Parts: sequence; structure tokens; C-alpha cells
Amino acid sequence: RLWFKMADQLDCEALEKRIDSLVGTNKKSIVRVLKLLNREKDVLQRKVDGASDDDMSDAQKEVTEVVERLDQMSRQCDAILSEGRPRRDTLITAEIEHFADKTFKPVNDLALLFSVQKYLQKVLEIKKIDEQLTKCTGVTFDMEVALSAYMKLVLLCDTGLVLESWEHLKGYCMQLKNDWCQKLKINLSRVLQKDLKTSGWPFISGSGVNIIKWKSVSEHFSRVMLHMFAIEKCTESAKLPKLSDPLHSVVSAMVEPLRKRFVYHFHEDRKTNDTDKPEWFLSQVLLWIKDHGPFIKDHVQPLLSGTEFERVNVRVEFIRGLLQVTHTKLCEALLVKEKLVHNDDVVAHWIDEILEFERDLRPLEYPIPLPSCLTILLEATVFNKWTIIEKKLAVERMAVVTSSATAWETVQGTTEDGTTLSDAENRLPECAEKLMSIISSITDRYSLLPSLPHQLDFLNIQVFLLNEFHVDLLSAVQGHDSLLSKQLLAYLNTAHFIAAVLRQWGEQTFFLKLAYCHQLFTGTPPDPSKADTSISLMDYDEDEFEQVLSKDPALYNLSCTAFEVPTESFEKLVVFIVEIIVEKVLTVFKSSCETKWAKEKWHSLPPPNKSYLVQEISEGGLQVCMNIRDQFQFLSSKLHCEVKHLVLDKVIAQMDTIILKQVVMVNYFSDGGAAQFCTDLMKNLLPLLTQHLNLPKEHILPKSTNACTLLGLLPGSVKLLAGVLVKLQFNVVSEYDTAVAALRDIKVSHLEPREAELILARRIIS
Repeated sequence: RLWFKMADQLDCEALEKRIDSLVGTNKKSIVRVLKLLNREKDVLQRKVDGASDDDMSDAQKEVTEVVERLDQMSRQCDAILSEGRPRRDTLITAEIEHFADKTFKPVNDLALLFSVQKYLQKVLEIKKIDEQLTKCTGVTFDMEVALSAYMKLVLLCDTGLVLESWEHLKGYCMQLKNDWCQKLKINLSRVLQKDLKTSGWPFISGSGVNIIKWKSVSEHFSRVMLHMFAIEKCTESAKLPKLSDPLHSVVSAMVEPLRKRFVYHFHEDRKTNDTDKPEWFLSQVLLWIKDHGPFIKDHVQPLLSGTEFERVNVRVEFIRGLLQVTHTKLCEALLVKEKLVHNDDVVAHWIDEILEFERDLRPLEYPIPLPSCLTILLEATVFNKWTIIEKKLAVERMAVVTSSATAWETVQGTTEDGTTLSDAENRLPECAEKLMSIISSITDRYSLLPSLPHQLDFLNIQVFLLNEFHVDLLSAVQGHDSLLSKQLLAYLNTAHFIAAVLRQWGEQTFFLKLAYCHQLFTGTPPDPSKADTSISLMDYDEDEFEQVLSKDPALYNLSCTAFEVPTESFEKLVVFIVEIIVEKVLTVFKSSCETKWAKEKWHSLPPPNKSYLVQEISEGGLQVCMNIRDQFQFLSSKLHCEVKHLVLDKVIAQMDTIILKQVVMVNYFSDGGAAQFCTDLMKNLLPLLTQHLNLPKEHILPKSTNACTLLGLLPGSVKLLAGVLVKLQFNVVSEYDTAVAALRDIKVSHLEPREAELILARRIIS
């Protein structure tokens, strides 16, 4: 009741002052005041519930006012609390920062002192190692102590400073390690060279190793070599080394005496330094490899057995070192001295000697994938010059070959193993043999190159030469006279030989790979006439080519060969010349048939005299046989055996038709005429043809021999067979089958029933 009266008298401002007095500066007491007010509200509510109605109405008004005021106060309290939280957080943060400044600053200072101390300790350790190495490599070289100190320095650089952030100290330590590595390698190289010199190294003028002295220093040599390998951390690399990659220090020490001699004789002003004689220094390098290789293989390489460096091939590295020396000389001669590059003859000689050097190097157990001096030939200046010279010299040689007086004379041919060809196989003209020798020599040179794009450039040169020769040969054939001459047959032998050789080359693995690469990037076989529109293969390096090849293992799934274009050209030329020869032979044969053989009086010849054991050949048949004999003997003596059969088969096929049309179908045959015709054909012409052909007798002039069978039938058989064949005019299938069966019964299988009917109509029955 007292609280209600107080509520009536107090206004809002008084209430705020009251609350401020209760709360004070402690903002947390606001919650306590709210709880107190809520309890008082509950008490008043219970009293109101027990009052009378009048009192309730008055009290209800009072309570409503009080509740509204309480709600207003609650909202004010919430506003006060929301304003107080940021201030509270700010105060707490400030207190924490103040505490941290007072607490952690000494700790950070202490950590910095420890770091500085550790840094100075590392600096002193590095300085101590440096002083120790300086002392060991002074006047006298203490190898074991120096290597021990160096390994401490390596361990410090690789592990002791890895987790630290001292970048400047790390850089200094790494630089110091590299400097001492070089210094130690120099000192160890001197020791190694001293041991080698004791054993007689290098072996000059055929002198070999002194075994007794080598045994006395081999143990010390082994320790020095292993130390040098350990310093360099030598391991076998999965990637092939380049020619310019540095050598192992051990190998470099072994090459150094030879390098000095090479520089003295072939770089300075000496008679041995002759630009016209590159074979002098190349042969000298090969001699050094041959003289020193066995010693390295038998005495040095075994010292690495059982060690972590046993996979290092010292002999191969030694050869690579000498190749570096040789490559330097080649670069100086071919790239630096411009006057040498502009001399075609000298450059050609240098290229030949470099290629010959490469051929001689491969049997010396130097792996083919490793780089060699051939890389100098792939330099743009040298390679472009090489291709120009190669094409120029090949064109000149080809012109000399084709213009020679003996160009189309037959040469003695041999197989690849040196066996002399038989007369039937030895029909090779001189120009064909020399042309393919020119093409083959180009292959021998560029096949050594390690770069596929560069090989394809030379392949295009070969295709160009073949196409040029094909054009010249085609012009010669088209300009030939109408007579069947020895030169025309030489043209055919040449075209057939070149086509056969190119087809054989196209199946070789080397050319299959080139064809695959060319087709992969251009989609067409090599053809110089389309070089402007094809993709430039020089845009792809060797690694890109190898990547493409590894992705597509179907190397032999090719639609063409490397020589597809010229091969097809020469094969078409063979067909063209064969048609010309066949036409010339048949022209003579047809003329003999029309003027002599067909003019015989076949219709009036009497029956053969039974008193004669052998019937003589007719005059017209004799003329035909003599003409055929002369022409076939001429073809057999001048044509290659394969081409001869190709020509004669076509001649025989058309002779069969000519005999039927020009002799049989234009004459009527009496009994004597039929017998005479069969004698001319079966006993004279057919045996003559059999001598020059490899065909069975029944396959030679099959229609003509069937015609002889029909003409030689007895009159009664002729009438019966003719009666069967006449029924064919009614176009009944069964009658056709009956006619064919009747012809088969008398061994006539190459003539149609209609043809047989026409031949029988030429038989005169008395």
C-alpha cells in the first residue's frame, strides 16, 4: 500500500532518480532492481484479486498505471544495458593490453637474445669450418681432414639452417659451400691426375698402362675418386645428358691432359690445324677413345663396384668429354669462320668426315641416344648449307648419269649380299643403278641424324630427285620412235627397277617412321610439289615428335609409304611402257596374220597325206612363227624376267583374240584346211610360245586351241554338235546348259556356245 501511494506521487523523473539512487554506478544492479519490481507487482496482483469490486476498479486503474510505468522502466533499463556493454568491452580490452605489455615484452626481449646468441654461434661455427678448410688446403693438402670439414659445412647448409629465417646467412653459407666445393675438386683433381700420370696416363703413341705402377696407386686413386663423386653427389640421372652438360670432376681430370694436347695441335697455329683436313683431329679423337677405353673399363670402372656410384659409366662419360672437345673445334670451324661455310667443297668434306666419325664412334660402345657431334650439323646455318649442297650435288650427278653414252647399257647386277644376278635377272641399265645409288647415299648420310624433322627435309630432296627423273624418263618414252628398240626396253627395266626398290624401301622401319611422322602432321605422303601448302615440320622439335609417337603406338597403320608419290608414278610409267611394247609386238603379229596366214587357201586344201609322219607347217604359219620367235627372243634377252612375263602375258592374251578374228572367223576350212591350221597352231606356234612363258600349256591361246578342237571334229560330230548349238536361238536356259555340257565333253571350256556355233559354221563338210 505504501508503494502504491509512492507511485501516485512520483512522476517519471522522480522514478528515474529513485532507480539511479538504487543502481548507482554498478550497472549490474539494474537486473536486481527489475527482479524487485516484479516481486512487488506480483504482491499487488494477489491483493487486487482479494479486494471488492469498488476497490478493484480503483485498484485496477492504479495497477494499470503502475504496469505501464514498469514496462517503460524496463525498456529504459534495456537501453541503459545496451549502451553499457561496449563501454564494458572497451575497458576489458584496455586492461588486457596493459597486462600483455607489462608481461610479454620481457619475454620477447629474452627470445630475441636467444636468437642472436644462436645466430652468432652459427656464424662462429661457419667461420671455424672455413678456417679449418683454409688450413687443410694451404701449403699441404690434407685430404681427409678437408673432406671431413667440408661435410660438416654441407650438413650445416642442408639441415642446420633449414628451419631458420636467416636468409642472408643461408645465402652466405651456400655460397661458401659452393666455393669450397670447387676448390676441393681442383685439389682432388690434381691428386687424381698425379696418380694417373704415375700409371702412364695419357697413353700416347700406343703406350699402354704400367700395371705395376697402377697397382701401387690404385687404392689411393679409388679413395680420391670416391671423394670427388661424393662431393658432387653423383647419381644416375633419368634424363639423358646434353653434350654441353658439365662432366664429373673425375672424368674431367682424366680428359684434361688430352684436351691440352688437342688444343695445342688443332687450335693453335700448327701444321696439324689444317681446315682442309678435318679427318686429322677426328681420327685422333677416335684413336684416344680406342687407346684409353679398355683401361677405364678394366681398371677404373671396377673401383666403383659395390658403391653408391657404381651406376656411373666412367667410360661413356670419358667419351662424352672428348666429344665436347671435338664439338668446340667443329663450332669454331663451321660457325665462327664464315669463309669456311661459304666454300661448298670444304663444307661438304667436313660433313662427310663428321658423318664418318659418327659411324666409327658407334661400335665403340657409346650409346646411340646420347648426344654426339652430329648436333653441329643441326645448327640452322650448317644444316641449310648442307641441304643446299646435297640437292645441288645430287642434281649434278643425276645429270651426268642420264647424259652418259652408256646410260642405258646393261650393268652386272648383284644382290645385297654380293651374289651376282643371273642373266634373266641381270637387266639393269647403268643410269637406274647409279640413280638409286645416289638416293641410297643420301639416306646413309641423313639416317644418322637424331632429329626427325631434319630427316624429313632430306626425304623431300630424295622425292624431288625421283620426280625429276620420272619426268625425264616419261619424256624420253613419249619421244621414242615407232620401232621396238633396245632403248625402249631399257626404259621399262629402269622404271620397273626403281618402282620395286622404292616399294621395298617403303616397308623398312626407318622409312615407315618417317612416313608416319609426315602423315601425322600433314595427312599426305611426302610430295615436294605441295610443300607450300603443307604444315612446316620444322615447327616441331624432337621432344614433341617423341611425345606424339608415344601417344599413338599404331606406327605401322599407314595409308602410304615414305616414297608413295614417286612409287605410284613409276608404276604407272611401267604400265604405260608395257602397253606401248605390247602394241608394237601385236602390230607386227596382226600384220603377219592378215597378209600371210589368213590368206592361205584353207577352204581348198586337200586332206593330209597319211604317208607323211609329220605334216609340214604352212607358208603363212611359218612367217607368223618366225616373226613371233624373233620378237619374243628380243624381249627375253633385254627385259628383266618379271617385266618380260608381264609383257608376254598381255601379248598372248591379245594374240588369242587376233587369231580368232583375223584367221578363223574370216575363212572357211575344209578337212585339209582344218588339219593344216591345227598343225600350224598346235605343233608349231604353241610350242614356240611355251619356250618363253611359265604358263601351263592349256593356258596359252586357250580360245584358239578350242577352235582347233572344233575344226578337227569329224563331220558327223560336227553335225550333231551344230544341232545342239542351233537350239540356243530359242533362248531356253536348259538348252544353254545342254550346249555348255556338250562343249565340255569335247574339252572346249574357253568358248561360249555362240562362239562355238560360229566356228563350226566355218567348217566345210563334204
